[in-house]
Amino acid sequence: IKNFRKFLKGFIITRKLNLYLAEGEILQQIGQIYYKEEKYPKALDFYEKALAIAKQVPEQKLEVTVINSMGEVYIEQAYYSKAE
Repeated sequence: IKNFRKFLKGFIITRKLNLYLAEGEILQQIGQIYYKEEKYPKALDFYEKALAIAKQVPEQKLEVTVINSMGEVYIEQAYYSKAE
């Protein structure tokens, strides 16, 4: 929960400063927290938000990371066709 609060604070700052790549990275990290807690629907929610941002910035690394993270969630839930 401590990490979650740090990421949330960082998210608020990045949103105010219009730092879209950092905002997407923070959303992805929040998704990771939920993933580790096995709260897969919440993790996917944050990954989808991060992916929407990742598609708007020239940096492709974030998009690849988010898609990979989403695939891990789908595998954990045995949604193999979505993980492809």
